[in-house]
Amino acid sequence: MFSSKNNLFLTIIFCSLTTFCTAQIKSLNGKEILPTAIDAFLKKEMAAGSIPGLSIAIINNGKVVYSREMGLADIEQQTKVTPQTLFEAASLTKSVFAYYVLRQVEKGLIALDTPLYKYMPYPDIAYDERYKLITARMALSHTTGFPNWRDDVVPDSLSTKVKKGSLYLNFRPGTQVSYSGEGFQYLAKTIAHLLNTNLRGLGEIMNKEVCTSLGMTNSTLIRNNYVNQFKASGYLRNDDGSNWKGDFETFDELNAAASLRSNAPEFAKFMIALINNKGLKKQSMNEMFKDQAYDNPPSHTAAKGLGVFIHHTSAGDRISHNGNNQIFNADYIMYPDKKSGFVIFINNNMEEHIMQHLEYFFKHGQEYPVKDADIPIDVNSYVGEYRSSDPTTPNFVLLTEKGKLFVYVKNNSQRKYELHPAAKDDFFLNEVIAKLVFIRDKNGMIIGFEKEQQSFYNEKFRKID
Repeated sequence: MFSSKNNLFLTIIFCSLTTFCTAQIKSLNGKEILPTAIDAFLKKEMAAGSIPGLSIAIINNGKVVYSREMGLADIEQQTKVTPQTLFEAASLTKSVFAYYVLRQVEKGLIALDTPLYKYMPYPDIAYDERYKLITARMALSHTTGFPNWRDDVVPDSLSTKVKKGSLYLNFRPGTQVSYSGEGFQYLAKTIAHLLNTNLRGLGEIMNKEVCTSLGMTNSTLIRNNYVNQFKASGYLRNDDGSNWKGDFETFDELNAAASLRSNAPEFAKFMIALINNKGLKKQSMNEMFKDQAYDNPPSHTAAKGLGVFIHHTSAGDRISHNGNNQIFNADYIMYPDKKSGFVIFINNNMEEHIMQHLEYFFKHGQEYPVKDADIPIDVNSYVGEYRSSDPTTPNFVLLTEKGKLFVYVKNNSQRKYELHPAAKDDFFLNEVIAKLVFIRDKNGMIIGFEKEQQSFYNEKFRKID
């Protein structure tokens, strides 16, 4: 897949003049952020992850208040990222496709809960009668039972029944959650059939009805001449910090789970359309953002919507999706009730490195702490066992070793994490993006803490001893 090695380290970070300089940028908690602070943060993160180039946009009050293009679209050619550069959006495509499908539901072309085989029998899976249960709703909420892709490793339980490369079902459709691009493609093929076209034709229709109508004039779901001229190259970062250049994915026809090419300013227009209920009736938008299936059924904090991920947080519902095809990564996050969010595209595989830090910055208006605060701490006052408000979460235990404070999940003391002080009663972890903020009673005694993980998941724990 990776055709050539490039040992050039990123030495130039280009920043275009596309920032909305007069707009005030605010974090999710209302703190003002200076554009220069975000610029410096991004440059540091790009260097740390050897990220060749990126495109980013931040939305406040339903408008783009910050937009940047940085770095290189192609290392070998030394081509800079510009507002015209297109990145592969990978699975962000799923949200755009879900939006399009809901428009077809409003038109009466297809219904969310009618089995898809009634519109178009699917020979690829016809040997398993259970497939006749699959609906558009299941396809968009990852409950079809299909694998992500048919070429994935077949589970041992099916290895003697399924030929490699064949489509199969992992479970009865509608009973579990299992992330699946195949489900999206089955639905896309069904809609193409109903419109008397093929997947390339459906891509052209979506370009017109979604991208063009929302002002995403350069974004496309199928390859065209603009892609050939302005596409970024994707890279895989090696352990030594160098980047291997990946192969160009043509996407000559629509892949409803992966083929969108876009950039942050253009994709932000799609996000703003969702925030402002543009292009869909309110009922359809509510359906898109409604819990359709739960990732961990006993807990209702994380769910699949229609083409989106949903997390119920203390700051409101967090709507998101990420995309990863190894050599490109993309993420968007938005809080519709607050009309705020951000989207970022990068052209290598270091998404996790930058993404968690970026979301923390977006929420708090400052960088994640990396250095212990120089303050006196009575570590023994925090020692004890703590029980979560969520019954599905195991208890946490805090202990001290050589004057330092550690936390571990009960019954797994071999995996301890050191807690570093950021402020009084405010501790952070280095291994993961997580903070523990302790709570005291009126007498100053520790009675619990609130855990914030990955900057959006908050959980309260109460001390039980």
